[in-house]
Formats: sequence, structure tokens, C-alpha cells
Amino acid sequence: MTATAGGTIRPCPPIDGWPQLYVRKQLVDEVEIATDDEPEGAPKDKRTLARGAARLICDENGQRLFDPKNEVDVALLGKQSWEMLQQVLAAAEGKPGN
Repeated sequence: MTATAGGTIRPCPPIDGWPQLYVRKQLVDEVEIATDDEPEGAPKDKRTLARGAARLICDENGQRLFDPKNEVDVALLGKQSWEMLQQVLAAAEGKPGN
């Protein structure tokens, strides 16, 4: 199990208008603490998918490009097409690009 601990970085398929994106596999620990990214006292998060994408999208070194706690970053991702987000999520799951 030690060999599989840690996030794997994968390239996303090309997305028109975006630079090359990479995604990290989400770790069990990250899923369990995902609610920590919601602003304190905020109503139920309506941007769960956008916030989740912010946790996964990174550069080739694994550094996040978006801050899941930053409402501007999350709002920007929330305004992207569903098709683009599906490609990002598919890459994070290791599925072939569309």
C-alpha cells in the first residue's frame, strides 16, 4: 500500500482555449476533509463540482492552479462548460479523454 500512497499526476486531454492542464488523483483523506474548503458560516455549497475541480487541477509539478477556498477561483471554474469539466474529471479518474 505504501507504493500507491500519494497522488498521481495525469495530463488532461487538450481543451480549447486552455493551456495544458494536469490533474491529481484525489486521495481518500482529501475527500474526507473536502468540507474544510467551504467558507465558514457559508450556506450549503452550491459549487461542489467547481470546488472539487479546483482541488484536482494542477500543473505538471502537482501544484494546484486554483484555490478551492478562493471564491473567485471557484466561481471562474463554475462558469466553464460542463464538457470541459467532464474532461478534467475523466482524466482525474484515469479514463480516456473524450
